[in-house]
Amino acid sequence: YGYYTLPVLWGRDFIGRIEAVADYKNDTLRVKNIWFEPGVRQTGKLQDTLERTVRRFARFNDCAEVDL
Repeated sequence: YGYYTLPVLWGRDFIGRIEAVADYKNDTLRVKNIWFEPGVRQTGKLQDTLERTVRRFARFNDCAEVDL
């Protein structure tokens, strides 16, 4: 896993890790990789929620764009 890897929680469950780096020069949050734990079903609801959360994290980091 990369240096800036963060845990991904779904409710109380640890379901994976995400590595996202703010590229301030290009005003973009770049998601380098997402690792899901074995057995995690990647449903549409999970994908939508993760995408919304990453976009909120981008705004938190003063990035206008997200590169998933």
